[in-house]
Amino acid sequence: MKRIFQYVLRHKLLLFIPTMAMLAVIAVDSITPYITKLIVDKVIYGEEYSLLKLLLIALIAISLIKSVMGYAKEFLFDVLSTKV
Repeated sequence: MKRIFQYVLRHKLLLFIPTMAMLAVIAVDSITPYITKLIVDKVIYGEEYSLLKLLLIALIAISLIKSVMGYAKEFLFDVLSTKV
């Protein structure tokens, strides 16, 4: 295992960037339940329909960020694995 880490640590940037992308996906994904809560509480029960468009745009933006960052993470980890 120590030998594998020696090979991996030669490519620190290829290890750092996908790890940050993974953390970004986790952080952005944790916002989704809060937005869902706002949709239920404010829009459905509170009848503030003006918020619906903004909250739906936020959900779409979160989905786009998750897909781009997830793809970057997978691609860069694959590149790292081929270099190691």
